[in-house]
Amino acid sequence: MEDCSKLFRPTQTDVGQCCSFNKVPDHILKERDSFGKSLVLASKGSTKDKDDAEWTKWNMDKKLGRNATVVPKRQLQAGQNYGLSIVVRMNKEPQLCPLSDGNGLMLSIQNPAEQPQIQRYGFLVQPNHETRVQLTTNLVKSTPKMKGMKVAERKCYLNDDFGKGGEFQDLDFKYSKYTEGNCQEACFAHAIQTNCFCVPLSLSAGNKSVAICGPEKEKCILDHKNNVVAKGFPKKICQLKCYPECNRVSYSAETSSVPYHDFVDEKAKKNLNIS
Repeated sequence: MEDCSKLFRPTQTDVGQCCSFNKVPDHILKERDSFGKSLVLASKGSTKDKDDAEWTKWNMDKKLGRNATVVPKRQLQAGQNYGLSIVVRMNKEPQLCPLSDGNGLMLSIQNPAEQPQIQRYGFLVQPNHETRVQLTTNLVKSTPKMKGMKVAERKCYLNDDFGKGGEFQDLDFKYSKYTEGNCQEACFAHAIQTNCFCVPLSLSAGNKSVAICGPEKEKCILDHKNNVVAKGFPKKICQLKCYPECNRVSYSAETSSVPYHDFVDEKAKKNLNIS
């Protein structure tokens, strides 16, 4: 058993504050994110973490595969015995789940370098159930010859494309690690800021020069997100063509669940003499 604050970090998402595991911390992913630092400070009592230096150095182009690295954490073997096990105790009061009318939790699984997009890709987990999530990793690695090709020819990005003097430098909303998903998030932010004159907190990427949208801008935000998606994330709107990463990892998940027996809680209370 571990103290949850040692394993999880707070992260701001499109549905509010969530807990993240094995992800590039917000204040590293979003280079100017003072808000992300304040969340960690409130949660952990310190913004310093022994893994921060490793996350800063971590590069998808160099650290993919089975070689042992400090981050991201890896399973020793496949199977549930070597995975992450979490027990969440939910109160009996009605639970707020932003994307449905039911009670439950939201779970999202993505590339460690990616800003979570829970509204688009998250799935529901039922309360009072034991749920197992089996992940299959899909890994794409490029050959060294790709580095000498122009981006327009290879139609994918290396992280080096966004180094000093690279294509990412002049963007209003930028992330320290490139993924297609982060590019799309930056595109949403630019389109919303241009048309709604503000950005949602989760899309600010630490840019202090823009206003944060309030609830009254919800329709404007949704309209312009839908417009960007309908037009296929064009460079004219996005400031950058959102190609995929040349070296990338993605996950497919299969879930199964069974309900807990009703008597378990009452029996445990009796045995442990808990009122």
